[in-house]
Amino acid sequence: MRSILARVRKSGTAPAIASCLVTVFITVVVALTAFTHAATDFERVALLVLPGAGILIAIFGFYIFRGGPEEPAPLASRAVLEALQLAVSDRESLPRELVLGAAYVVASDGPAGGGDLFDVHRIDDSRGYVLIADASGKGLDAALDAAFVKFAVRALIGQLGTADGVLSALNGLYADAHPRSEAFASVFLGIFDLRRATLSYVSAGHAEAWLRRGAQVSSLPYTGPVIGLFRNARFSSRAVAFEPDDLLVIATNGLTQAPTPGGERLSGENAAVWIARAASSDPQAVVDELAERVRRYSGGVAHDDLAILALRNAAQRASGPAGSSGRRPTYQPTLR
Repeated sequence: MRSILARVRKSGTAPAIASCLVTVFITVVVALTAFTHAATDFERVALLVLPGAGILIAIFGFYIFRGGPEEPAPLASRAVLEALQLAVSDRESLPRELVLGAAYVVASDGPAGGGDLFDVHRIDDSRGYVLIADASGKGLDAALDAAFVKFAVRALIGQLGTADGVLSALNGLYADAHPRSEAFASVFLGIFDLRRATLSYVSAGHAEAWLRRGAQVSSLPYTGPVIGLFRNARFSSRAVAFEPDDLLVIATNGLTQAPTPGGERLSGENAAVWIARAASSDPQAVVDELAERVRRYSGGVAHDDLAILALRNAAQRASGPAGSSGRRPTYQPTLR
């Protein structure tokens, strides 16, 4: 029965209207003909009801069989994309001292799918890496480039072991895969060592990264260009302290480039204020709050895909704090 309904709906609205009119016409003719031959008042009243019943049947048939655009598929694909992105990360195998929160939002308009990705993976008992990237373009090609970045990093990390070495090799592979195009990707790759309370990272043109310590939030500047555009590009790694209770937040530019309905875009400084204002220290609560703030800021419409990760060092604090790589700027709450 369901397949029959699907075939009828594909035929469009015009046949449904025609069948509706034919049903009403036949019903009225039959009722009038039978009414002239009715012997009693009861039969006449009953026959008067027949046209009304026919009209109701015709209207019911029209609403069932009419054609129209099939919209659930894009919505379903967006939900599937979000679920898949959240499921493929290796969060279950991470050291227990590292708590992860993740959110992935697919743009409301445009193709369902793009180049935003993230990954977390364990290296040994106290080390692992976190990856977030945004491949240029939209749709299937961008999604394929994102998958290429993710699994190339997984393969290279075991061979090279350092973030700068991995990004340098990835840059060459990405350029080889796009010899006649200007495809590129911004990438943040961080290797955390909970035993030493450090994070060594490379940011290839990816400015959306922050470290929160107490009420202070510092931005982690990029250390090289985007990958794919310059074959001889150099990438340097930078080490920062990642102490107990520190919170690392990284996102794609769907956060900092989120526009208001009037066109004003959120800045990295204002995003840092949001992170500083987040009431909870639970990483999942933080990313959920950020995703909701972006939704409200943009008037309820996601104009770009958005991936957000938050990682908290939940290890017990030692007697002395780990060293800091430099002075961290404090962002005062200035966002309206």
